[in-house]
Amino acid sequence: MGGWQSANHASDPTTRSPHSLLSTKEGNASKLESITLNTELVPGAVDVAVLLPPGYEADSMPYRLLLWLHGGPGDSSYLNRELRPIIEAAWKRKDLLPLVVATPSARRSFYMDYQDGSEKWETLILKQLIPTLRRKYNLHDDQRGTLIGGYSMGGMGSLRMAFKHPEYFSAVAAIAPAIEPAYRFQDIQPRDREYRTDAILERTYGKPIDHKFWQANHPPTLARDRARHLINSKLQIYIEVGNTDELGLFRGGEFLHDTLL
Repeated sequence: MGGWQSANHASDPTTRSPHSLLSTKEGNASKLESITLNTELVPGAVDVAVLLPPGYEADSMPYRLLLWLHGGPGDSSYLNRELRPIIEAAWKRKDLLPLVVATPSARRSFYMDYQDGSEKWETLILKQLIPTLRRKYNLHDDQRGTLIGGYSMGGMGSLRMAFKHPEYFSAVAAIAPAIEPAYRFQDIQPRDREYRTDAILERTYGKPIDHKFWQANHPPTLARDRARHLINSKLQIYIEVGNTDELGLFRGGEFLHDTLL
């Protein structure tokens, strides 16, 4: 397996915090909670899983937030089922500072505001979910205290939001992001569309597919067109994908990596 990584040279956003590594109390367990967002931005309520670190105290100094986005078609149970053991192991090794981790159920939305305006997932996350989590769990309310990442569809969504709105996030981590290796929709090769039907794309990008809207929300195109903005923001960027991935997502990972370089 292989990986591609890109990062600028700003300081590591996880290395300094008012929460010392020693503040993770030995023998204390992490705690999983669930909250529900009632919203008019998307159809129906949105469930959000929240993992609190060992020794979490709501009235202590503010915590950092890691917003982690599931792949499609997944839901918030990804946090407890797959991510929680990894996070807890890192806390036990003292490789990771105490922080709050949250995963919303986002269906197969691509975490986007749809072209027809019928669903607004990006707006939901930036304008409703993050402020709600900050108030409820005593989180930092600035860029430095907010991290985003995700797997597959969530990798794509996290890259898009971080590239469009780097003022919100100090770092983005994308694991096997489901992004096509092209800057324009019409340049996508058939092998890189096998896992996305026309119906899925048309629901999100318009019917027929609005090519300009697709480009305006495609991470490699955003990285190319907003390079100076991203550099000035000092956003930390991490990408990893295996070179035997069955969907060929390594091609999109390499393409984005080359763009960033």
